[in-house]
Amino acid sequence: MKKKQNEEKPGYIAWKENASSSSSGSNDEEEENLYLMANEEVDSNVGASDFDQLLDAFNEMHEEVQKLSLANNFLKGKLRWHVDKITSIKKKLLDLKKENGSS
Repeated sequence: MKKKQNEEKPGYIAWKENASSSSSGSNDEEEENLYLMANEEVDSNVGASDFDQLLDAFNEMHEEVQKLSLANNFLKGKLRWHVDKITSIKKKLLDLKKENGSS
């Protein structure tokens, strides 16, 4: 995680140097720099603990989704079986009606 933060800093420094060489007003530059510094401060406050909590929550949700997926597949199979059974019974009923009607 530290490696990522170190990678972000050169981009910030490069932007800061580019901003100071531009022709925009110093107030705008100051506001932009303060905004970036505030964002960097917020980003650095996100610790490993927060990441671990998010990862744990994600893993719990992923396990639950897997369980629900298995249950869903099982219920789809049962539904298919019932639909096939109903179709078979309807066919038998039609056959019986034809036999009785033609006799």
